Amino acid sequence: MSVALTEFHLKELDDKGYVIVPDYYTGNKLKEMQAAQQRVLPTWQEVKENPPPSRAILKEFPPDEMVLLQGIVDHHAWNFARRWFETEHIHFRAGCMIVRYPGFQGGGIGSDAAGLHIDNGNNSLLPPSDNLRAFG
Repeated sequence: MSVALTEFHLKELDDKGYVIVPDYYTGNKLKEMQAAQQRVLPTWQEVKENPPPSRAILKEFPPDEMVLLQGIVDHHAWNFARRWFETEHIHFRAGCMIVRYPGFQGGGIGSDAAGLHIDNGNNSLLPPSDNLRAFG
């Protein structure tokens, strides 16, 4: 079960340029996704005796655990994006999962070898636009 994305969320996104939706996933769905993520990305306890050289692991999508795709193939979120962008033509791209362990010093790993996403997000590098919503 996920929280409904409403006109309130659209307005907040429009006003602030971002929206935070607490408890978007809850209950058993959230627990299943968290458990799957922990199976895909080893905990510090599991790797501390032999940590990865970069002190980080990056897992590309699609993940080994198919339940994690529920966080990506989310038609409610896609419909929200269509409403906000005011178009049916949206482009969707799955990212990756990254875990960073104690001692991580920075730099990239996997497909992020250049370390461009040290912020651990998929942020746009496009210049901001005040009048084109898609590039705001």
